Amino acid sequence: ASDNILSIDASNNRVGIGTASPSNNLDVTVTSAGGGIDLNASGNHWIALHADSDRSTAGNSLLQLRTYWDGTEVTSINMLAGTDDTNKNEGEIAFYTSGGGSLGERMRIDEDGNVGIGTASPVLSGYGSNTKVLTVMDEGTSGDYAAVEIVGYRTGGDGVVGDLNFHNTNGSGTSQARVIVRGYRDGADDAIGLSFFTEATGSGTTERLRIDSSGNV
Repeated sequence: ASDNILSIDASNNRVGIGTASPSNNLDVTVTSAGGGIDLNASGNHWIALHADSDRSTAGNSLLQLRTYWDGTEVTSINMLAGTDDTNKNEGEIAFYTSGGGSLGERMRIDEDGNVGIGTASPVLSGYGSNTKVLTVMDEGTSGDYAAVEIVGYRTGGDGVVGDLNFHNTNGSGTSQARVIVRGYRDGADDAIGLSFFTEATGSGTTERLRIDSSGNV
């Protein structure tokens, strides 16, 4: 039998590539590493994949991308209908991974652009729609907690290890002023201090407070 298989199951409206028994509308069976689907533009063009589904309820799936490891689903990306089920012009994206055989949602980008890690409902503080929020949550069992890490690599000399910046822009992405909370190497590779910068009108960002690695201020 030939390995070059293109089959059409007209009774079930299915097409198989690499298989004579397609199990879905389009079934592509890969028989070598790196096989799959290529989308190529022959010139200065962009490529699009369109998925249009007229779901009736907010939160319903519109498109799912799923990956399986030997038959078990281990990751997925779920594109969802937003909350406005009248105009049907909002959407969210949820990301799933599997740990210990349990597939669960790990991160969500909601319809306002807020991001939740460990929660499908970011913005616990009651911020309005004019605020973009990152919420990191762990409510698995009592004693669990969330953390944000800023990691740098510096050896042999003092300097910045990580910055947390707050900017005020001109509305077009250009910073007009900023404040910084900075971690810095302080005299040794295993010593870190913390410094705080502010910016006044007409001046640059200036360090105002420093806590060294010994706790001195």
